[in-house]
Amino acid sequence: MHREGKPKGFFYLDHRTVDGKHNLITDTYVTAGNIHDSQPYMARLKRQLERFGFNPVGVGLDAGYFTAPICHLLLAKQIYPVLGYRHYHSDATTCKICPLLSQCTQSKNTQKVITRHIWEADKEIANEIRLSQWGKKVYARRKETIERSFADAKQHHGHRYARFRGRAQVQMQCLLAAMAQNIKKIAIKLFLLRFFKLFFNLFNQIQIKKPIYGLNKKINPELYRGLSSI
Repeated sequence: MHREGKPKGFFYLDHRTVDGKHNLITDTYVTAGNIHDSQPYMARLKRQLERFGFNPVGVGLDAGYFTAPICHLLLAKQIYPVLGYRHYHSDATTCKICPLLSQCTQSKNTQKVITRHIWEADKEIANEIRLSQWGKKVYARRKETIERSFADAKQHHGHRYARFRGRAQVQMQCLLAAMAQNIKKIAIKLFLLRFFKLFFNLFNQIQIKKPIYGLNKKINPELYRGLSSI
């Protein structure tokens, strides 16, 4: 694997998907380290839509997925793509001595690259979505969902190293880690849900003896319906 800011060597990549509400892992797929992030994405999304019947409004992805085909295919499925971005610069020392520099760019630092794709318009739409208020909120959620999920896997479930050789064996390791993480998260959610239900059921049965702000009645459970989503 040769990536900026990443160690060089032989690695596997875990392409993971989580839901935006509870951060449960809905898919994990292993590839070799030299496979670009964007290559398996649409096939993995299609599998989840067909298997679980998901109907997502949008997806939050990092810059590695910001390609014209992904933007085009997501918009074709009426799914809003919210993606990160990167700035690409040419080598200034090489461009500076190029005889075609004046025809390529008028930039003072001699750094500019323009690449157009037949679906470039879809990338521009995706970029507009990212810059919208809704898009900014969705993208900010990545730090609380998928990035946190990977951090937990690395810290507590051995995701820093492949314990076996071969993609199929590493896929098994990733699936086991995802299952363990989901079990813990579901257990915590169920505990909190039962705790708050028990608390408010008991609280609702207590007759307030002294008026509070002129009220002397039981607590309306409808006021706390939102807590059922915890």
